[in-house]
Formats: sequence, C-alpha cells, structure tokens
Amino acid sequence: MEKLLQCDELKIKILNILSNGKSYTFYALSKETGSSYDTLKPNCEFLELIGFIQITKISKEESASKTPYAAIKITEDGVIFVSKQRNN
Repeated sequence: MEKLLQCDELKIKILNILSNGKSYTFYALSKETGSSYDTLKPNCEFLELIGFIQITKISKEESASKTPYAAIKITEDGVIFVSKQRNN
C-alpha cells in the first residue's frame, strides 16, 4: 500500500480494533490506539460518515452507570473493508 497519512493509519487501526465485533467507547478506543480523545473523535466521525462504523449515543437514563457515553461498533461495510485490506 502506498504511503499513508498518519490520520489514515489511525483510521485503519480503529477499524482493525473494532473488527472483533465488540462495542467500544471513545475512552476505550483511545487507550487501544494510544491516541487522545481529541484526535480519535474526528477520525471516528469520518469513519461513521463513510459508513464503516456506527456511533450510538447512550443517554444517562439508558446507561447502567448513569453516565452518558457513545458506543462505537464496526458496520458490515467496515468489516468488508478490513477483510479486503488483510487480503492485500
């Protein structure tokens, strides 16, 4: 693959982490990627915009801990993309 920008590498790293099918919070993803929340969030928002991930906002009323958060999961299109990257 041609040289990627640092933010592209982060997006691919996010997708690889999410490809296990689990749901992550921004906090958990930032720990996994070693990125700050401020760096991670816009990259996730872009991945959501192109349909590779889904970000679901959980209100404090819906949360078991009574703390609002965002649940981030990979979509089928995201899984297909990761699978194609691994086969190249």
